[in-house]
Amino acid sequence: MAKKLIIVSEDKETKFLKKLVSQWPELDRQVTVLPGRGYKHLLSKSEAEELRSSLGNKFKLLVHRDRDSLTDNEVERLKNEYDDESIRLWFTEQSDLEAEFCSADFLMSLLGISRQEADDFIERALNRNTGPIREQFENQRRAHNQELWAAGGSPTNDDVWDSMQHRRLRGAKGKFVFNQLKNVIGQNLFSDDIVIGCENFPEQAVGLARNIRDLLAD
Repeated sequence: MAKKLIIVSEDKETKFLKKLVSQWPELDRQVTVLPGRGYKHLLSKSEAEELRSSLGNKFKLLVHRDRDSLTDNEVERLKNEYDDESIRLWFTEQSDLEAEFCSADFLMSLLGISRQEADDFIERALNRNTGPIREQFENQRRAHNQELWAAGGSPTNDDVWDSMQHRRLRGAKGKFVFNQLKNVIGQNLFSDDIVIGCENFPEQAVGLARNIRDLLAD
């Protein structure tokens, strides 16, 4: 089946994004993934339009950006800048792609353990690192405010932090928690290669599939 959609990733390393797309073979066959150079170098809408035009307008484009510590309102504001039937900005549902592999459901499937055991692993990774997690959050909010609120008016960090406590990792970066889980669980059971090699795990990143299907349907 011919490729019909290009996902332009924020990340230079695309193995986790490709792993998520591989959950849906009927979509995977129609998608190719291009690496990026971080969110500061993310394709703007005009750049995405230029890329699409240079390829003969044969491909739809889905631009991937990590949610990081953005609020829901900030995410919607950024998504609206890409409002186009053939180009779309997709944000991860959690902080980043790695966070999708830090869920209790995924750990239960990967390790063959109970939900309580999976939750305990995650809690240990979070509770042992409260200081670095909050510091990373503060640094991300500083960058978000420079990008979106240069003239002032941003929500306070405390308010944003409080709003993120309902998220799976409670404001922590998935990349950071993923690496902490390697220590908590042990790299003989949890590593990049083991996660990438895992099959038949519970569906993750359903919003990614929805965005791909929407673009392919147009």
